[in-house]
Amino acid sequence: MYFTTFEQFIWLMILLLGAAGLFSSFSHKHTKTLNILWLTWIGLTVFELLFEVRARYLYTNVPLFCVLAAVGIENIRRLFCRITEKLSARLPAKKSV
Repeated sequence: MYFTTFEQFIWLMILLLGAAGLFSSFSHKHTKTLNILWLTWIGLTVFELLFEVRARYLYTNVPLFCVLAAVGIENIRRLFCRITEKLSARLPAKKSV
């Protein structure tokens, strides 16, 4: 029971991180490649929702989901770096003694 819960958590995290990468991938240097990956992901999702009862074709596309999750992690990291840079620029400089 705990292992299946852990598996579901990992799967949801991969899907959420993949979706998080979509919002900031438009200004990426590999925009064309990412657009192809996003279209593949959307097409696969629509195919699975409309025509498949079992997820037999989903297992062959797990590397696609993992790549998109890695892109999402990288985009989230970049966003946090930009936020921390803006916040540190607002802080007053430390006085040296």
